[in-house]
Amino acid sequence: MLCDADRALIARETDLPALATVLDPERLQSWLGDRLGVEIHAQIRYLRYKPGTSCVAAVQVSGPSTCRTMVVTAYASGGFRKLAKSVNRAPAGALLAMDPSLSALVAAPAADRDLPALRLLSDDRLRPMLLRRVWGQHAQVEGTSLRELAYKPQRRWVGRLEMASGPVLVRAYRRGDLEAAAARIQALAGAPARTPRLLGTDRRRGFAAVEFLPGDAVPAVPDRASLAAAGRVLDTLHGHPANLPRHDARTDRAALNAVVRQLGIVLPEIGEEVVDVAHRTADELREDVPSVSLHGDLSLDQVIIDGGEAGLIDLDHACTGPAEADLASLLADAHVRGAGDVTDLFGGVVAGYRRPLDTDRLATYTALQLLRRAAEPFRRREEEWPERTRRVVDSAARVLRGGITALEAAK
Repeated sequence: MLCDADRALIARETDLPALATVLDPERLQSWLGDRLGVEIHAQIRYLRYKPGTSCVAAVQVSGPSTCRTMVVTAYASGGFRKLAKSVNRAPAGALLAMDPSLSALVAAPAADRDLPALRLLSDDRLRPMLLRRVWGQHAQVEGTSLRELAYKPQRRWVGRLEMASGPVLVRAYRRGDLEAAAARIQALAGAPARTPRLLGTDRRRGFAAVEFLPGDAVPAVPDRASLAAAGRVLDTLHGHPANLPRHDARTDRAALNAVVRQLGIVLPEIGEEVVDVAHRTADELREDVPSVSLHGDLSLDQVIIDGGEAGLIDLDHACTGPAEADLASLLADAHVRGAGDVTDLFGGVVAGYRRPLDTDRLATYTALQLLRRAAEPFRRREEEWPERTRRVVDSAARVLRGGITALEAAK
């Protein structure tokens, strides 16, 4: 069901005729079912919206005999040239449906032209060709199976590949993003912190194969031992100098500007508050701070526990910067996802983390990371996303005033 903020956005957006269908869960499900010719259940997992231009949604579709990801792409009115180009370039069988009246189409991930590896990965007959480019012509790559783990259309796809030798993590990137991601993984290969090895790449197709770290994810309700293990591996990473790109305050200020623009579009009624909190956060950012090796996008679901010790996965954003940035990322993600008492969670992590932390800097970066996640409830199409977004922005303001202990009061 559409909320008032959705209806207001649809009313403002006169150039995207499909937006009303994409944002309305019941209408989207009915529209997809009619075009696929079967009764289905559909749920958006991720939405990217460009005002007046396009919206792209990764949709989990389940039916009597299938459960798969489909991509709904909608263009502005009169976007038939883009629609025709997408249709003409889609591999056989990847275009599932189209609706010229809405300038919209439905496709399998294999049709994602920005991630060319998906065309080969998705086809059992073509997949061995791609894998042999990584492991060599004599590698045993027949009979593999593939399971999707994460997908942001036109940005990145991650899956688990089952091979005779064991599981491998495979990743499809935009061609221009692969080199930087591969370099980050390789830069941490010699670190004492447990991180996955890069097994090989196909640069032409934006494909990488990465070691699948053994172990279990941190429980949804984290235990103290897992949190302390996470703190230890983070402490180890921060103590290891690595040849990683520098993450500076200019990048963070640019991210804050992007948040102001995004929230000003989807939820303009909180625009003034967002601008105020973003400006106050930006004013606290400094260039001359101690720098360490960072994970760069840390959350508990990127910590793997094996035998009581932790490893770190998903290193695409690894960089150097202030240690507080990683702790802030973990705290903000846990808070936005509703992971209970985050101040208690923080205490569990620092039980294994021995390095001193600057509490003011930690508060600044926590506010920054909260704001960077403020649009996620909209992108994930969560129920009551406007209220969730308001609470995240309010939490950022509270943290700036009172430090990370204010997160408990802001729940």
